[in-house]
Amino acid sequence: MGILGELDRAGLIDTSLPTVHSNTLAEALETWNIMRSPTPAWWQPLEARPRKVSAALKAYALLATSADEGAVRDLEKLR
Repeated sequence: MGILGELDRAGLIDTSLPTVHSNTLAEALETWNIMRSPTPAWWQPLEARPRKVSAALKAYALLATSADEGAVRDLEKLR
């Protein structure tokens, strides 16, 4: 809806036309365009799904330095 919202603000499109999901394009833009409703009522953040951390990733984590240093392998940690 971002581009359609911009075209509507510029007055370049007819928003009285019906859409598949709303009665009119104006209604759809009011509901779905983030510039008009920054926190719409329908928006719900997704919950993080449980993730399995592989043995390889755990082993890499033991050998890697911190992320702010580029997370390069530190062979000194092997000793």
